[in-house]
Amino acid sequence: GFRFDPELLHVVKDAIDDKIVSMDACLETAIGEGILERLSESRIKFSHDRILQAVLQLEPSEEKWYRAHFNIGKQLWKKCKMDSPSGVSGVNDRILFVCVDQLNMGRQLIASEDFKVDLGKLNCVAASRAASFSAFVPSLEYTEIGLELLDPERRWQNCYALTLELSTIRAEMLFAIGRVNECQDVVREVLEHAKSIDDSLRSYFVQTKSLTAEAKYQELVDTSLEILDKLREKIPSKPNIFQTRREFARTKKMLDDISDEEILALPKMRNKRKAVALQVMTEMMMTLDQMEKSNLSSVITCRMIELTFQNGLAPYGPLAFAITSQLYISQHNDLESSLRFARLAMALMDEMDAGHVDARVMFNFSFVLHWREPLSITVDYWLDAYKRGMRNGDLNAAFQNVVGYGIAYFYSGLPLDPFVRDEEKFCALMSDYGQKMMCCANLPLYQCILNLTGQSGNILDMSRGKAMEYRDKLGWERRVGEHSEWSYGMQIAFYCEEFELATQLASKVESINPGATRALPLFHTRVFFFCLIAIHNARETGKRQYKAKAKKYHGMVRDWVMKQKAINLVHKLQILDAEMQTLDSRSSQKDTMVAPLYDKAIAAATKSGFLQDAALAAQLASQAVDDKHDSREYFQRSCELYESWGAKGVVEYLERSSRPRRTSFVSSTNEYHMHSSSSSPPGYRSRERFDESVVESHKELNIGQTRTYSGDW
Repeated sequence: GFRFDPELLHVVKDAIDDKIVSMDACLETAIGEGILERLSESRIKFSHDRILQAVLQLEPSEEKWYRAHFNIGKQLWKKCKMDSPSGVSGVNDRILFVCVDQLNMGRQLIASEDFKVDLGKLNCVAASRAASFSAFVPSLEYTEIGLELLDPERRWQNCYALTLELSTIRAEMLFAIGRVNECQDVVREVLEHAKSIDDSLRSYFVQTKSLTAEAKYQELVDTSLEILDKLREKIPSKPNIFQTRREFARTKKMLDDISDEEILALPKMRNKRKAVALQVMTEMMMTLDQMEKSNLSSVITCRMIELTFQNGLAPYGPLAFAITSQLYISQHNDLESSLRFARLAMALMDEMDAGHVDARVMFNFSFVLHWREPLSITVDYWLDAYKRGMRNGDLNAAFQNVVGYGIAYFYSGLPLDPFVRDEEKFCALMSDYGQKMMCCANLPLYQCILNLTGQSGNILDMSRGKAMEYRDKLGWERRVGEHSEWSYGMQIAFYCEEFELATQLASKVESINPGATRALPLFHTRVFFFCLIAIHNARETGKRQYKAKAKKYHGMVRDWVMKQKAINLVHKLQILDAEMQTLDSRSSQKDTMVAPLYDKAIAAATKSGFLQDAALAAQLASQAVDDKHDSREYFQRSCELYESWGAKGVVEYLERSSRPRRTSFVSSTNEYHMHSSSSSPPGYRSRERFDESVVESHKELNIGQTRTYSGDW
């Protein structure tokens, strides 16, 4: 190949040319002539790929070419068996890959069926080893060659165990590189021929992951419950509230009665069926909240903990505790317990070296992290988890973290310009990898920022635009992302002072069962806007029902700040305090009473980096105060802050439709524009976070690129 190990040439010298006396002398001559370059003691490369191509063209016949590679492979395999009496498990990875690659290139010469089976077994080992290095396409190639060596009509009958393993790895690798449809075909073949449940275990999990990726929610739930039933884990498909409470009470008692140290010391789970049952349950959890099945979600979470205590820690055990942390905060409002289990999950992940689930564990950890950390800091936690998921071939988890990253970034007040570019690249990547569910879940946010930044035809229309074009391409089903579309549309309508539209959309969003989203900034912001809309309607109509609703939502935000110490909501509470004051203040006293409250909220939001909330607070102040000069000043300040955030679309809309008493904010000439920036400011806050190297690294190994040299990926 282009790069090679000189030590291997000594091993196969006779297979190459038995007339060679000194391989070292030949190599030194070639290096001296500039044909080769020495990279290190163990690596040499051709000085240019054209030289390698010229050498390859010197081969006089195709048959001789195959024969040379085949002889090299046999020579290497002979050495492998001599150096490793224990068998192929003891063979060095690089030597194994080179040996198998050389034999594969000469496989056309094999006549013996027994030899073909032996080479098929070697390809199976090589596929497993390559997969462990996240080299998914090379692993896939080994499985395809291994299966090709076996009689397609009789391989399941004659070589059942080998065919099962090759096919199972092939399904796993196809999923890891985003070829979901082909993956499902292979899974169906395995399940059709599998002789026992144990032989089907890994394929069951791949099947559930494929259904998640394709957003086949109901089919995923039905299939998963059927699989769990076969694994003797009977779970009701529609648990009622009494079953849910009973399961949680039992689980809570188990968790209260055991320390973290005792959990960390639990033995490893040895029952493979229970381990796969746990995997299937974790995959179900990715979709249940989209389906508003909070009772089923709660029961499954409790069952995962029960499984762990009864059978020990499985590879997916850390994830069970990570999901439990989400349950405690989203359904039981218990932040301290949530933080306990989130930290425990991270500790278990490190203790068990559970790299295959780290993206999923970190997703749930980030769910609760924002309660105690500034939201802008959590952005990079989500991205780190995305990178880990890509590296491990866990595409569902990788892109689930991309969705989480988008939510955290948007609500943190970071500049929108670089975010637009990130979202464009991420959505394209999700589509390329066949991630229908995650892509459709992310599209409303992408369209929202396009609207806000003035890159759409109608800022108020969330159903059309560049982002939403993906829906037709992916075959969108309305359930996925529709709630987010309403939610973002509600916020944009309120920014643009289209209060009737904001009220209509708020009514839709309020009807949604929030499920696990209660733990997310997404839900907190929804409640914040519910309160703002109710306050506005109470002011305009004087109806008690709106004031009562405003008090309810104001109380929720106050409790999050005062009881849960939610640091990212302090300024939002200050904004609501100012708005609530407008309902109680007399007109003659209003400016004196409310202006200082708005000023305090604007200062707190700006200091914390929440530019969008600082802009909104100034905008609300301009509506609330009676003094025309003050109203004008607040309005101009609001436009300045919206511009700094990147929401040019909002500024332009407000310019066209603002009340006469507020001076128009002309962004091309206004003095505030001199101090804001239509492009993102330099530094940490404004940088793009889409990492091309992650994608290129994954594609280099895993998007069908052909290796030009053995084992050097």
